[in-house]
Amino acid sequence: MGVVLLLILLVLGTAGYFGYKWLTSVANTAGNTSSTSSGGTNGNSGSNGNTPAAIPAVTAQINAQITYSSVDITILNIQKASSFSDDTDANSPVLVRLNVKEHNPTTDTVYLSYGDNYRLILPDGTSVNPGNEHDSGGIDQAVTRTNWIDFPVSSSVDLSKLTVRLGAASQAQMDVPLTGNADLSKYQPKTISPNTAFQYAGLKWTLTTVTSSLSADGKQADSGMRYIVVTLKVDNPTADTFYPSTSDNMRLQAGSTTNPPTGSTLPTSIAAGTTNTTGTLTFQMPQNGGSFTLIMLARPDTTPPAAQYTTNFQI
Repeated sequence: MGVVLLLILLVLGTAGYFGYKWLTSVANTAGNTSSTSSGGTNGNSGSNGNTPAAIPAVTAQINAQITYSSVDITILNIQKASSFSDDTDANSPVLVRLNVKEHNPTTDTVYLSYGDNYRLILPDGTSVNPGNEHDSGGIDQAVTRTNWIDFPVSSSVDLSKLTVRLGAASQAQMDVPLTGNADLSKYQPKTISPNTAFQYAGLKWTLTTVTSSLSADGKQADSGMRYIVVTLKVDNPTADTFYPSTSDNMRLQAGSTTNPPTGSTLPTSIAAGTTNTTGTLTFQMPQNGGSFTLIMLARPDTTPPAAQYTTNFQI
């Protein structure tokens, strides 16, 4: 009888032990499954929340023409996208790209320095520096090239509400609204043809044309200033060579401002008996006002000494 009872207890104890182990295993499995499922869902949600949706490429035609630092610039179009295949340095949710054509009509290389002189103005007035450009080097004389400038922005923007600003704070700035139909006439050069003839130092002079522009000789005018480019034709009927010495002897006056030329293409000497010698004088003058006086200063060093001559024009 004792043996029978012992066997019964042994069977019950063994069954209880294995039953306990089975129940524990089921509970642990269920707990792990729940934990894994919960962790995976949270992780995916976090990943989706931190990764913005891709911005498909969008293009808006602009075709705006403007001159900056003597370079003729056509803003062909503007684009936005999450990325561009040819700009691998970008690291922002959205890129706004200006596609431009640039032509340098001057006789020297011009450096536009996009990082210093180009800004994208957002609708809230925030300015964005360029992040990258295709060609950052100088534009050689007579060269025409296509280029792009990328601006990194933090979120998608309405392209038609953007503005590109050309010029540093120290320069005469130009704002181009990227609407596709912006009026940029106030930034365009203006030319008049006075064809005013006069005598100075025994030579026959003609003030043929005058151009007002925000840039000249590969440079942008200073803030609040513009360039006045005067073109002169000279005949020397005398028997002596004439030396213009433009920086010493020629001035342009507007109101209370009188400035020497910042540049000249007149030859350093005009031989006796020559005709139709031409050249330009470039003056940096205030933007306000349109009345100017060209002053040819008295020359006691010529034979006979030259009296001062002045001529007025408006532009």
